[in-house]
Amino acid sequence: LWGRSASRVLEMVAGHRLPGSQLFGSDALYHWARHGVDWDGLLQGRGRRGNHVGERTLAIKAVTSGTDKSLDNSHFAALTVKDAMVDMVREKHGVRPSVDTAAPDVGFHLHVHKNAAWLYRTLGRASMHKRGYRGEKMHPACLLYTSPSPRDS
Repeated sequence: LWGRSASRVLEMVAGHRLPGSQLFGSDALYHWARHGVDWDGLLQGRGRRGNHVGERTLAIKAVTSGTDKSLDNSHFAALTVKDAMVDMVREKHGVRPSVDTAAPDVGFHLHVHKNAAWLYRTLGRASMHKRGYRGEKMHPACLLYTSPSPRDS
């Protein structure tokens, strides 16, 4: 995880393809995320608040393209998956997992394209370009380590 050639390492944990030329919409995405993803397995482990599934913090980021009009906004797609996960965990364990977009215990990345959706777990806490010799404070306009600067071109 200390390599400088990748900015983030993702592990694919679930995927689903709708039959035919049917496009993913918010209802289909919610149903898949609620019933087709093993959230218990993904949320296991030690969190900052405890070991129970509901005590881990999470964040979901999404990218959507070519989907139904209900998923034009990628933030809405991320909220749809988060709602499905929270509903499933609350129903099964009686607790609601917390969302922490700044420093989650478990991060997820959702990619939805036309009739397919993939869910990835983010390995590592921060994006790799935010690690290293610069310390904790970085200027917001800093380049990725993997991106060439105008001087390098």
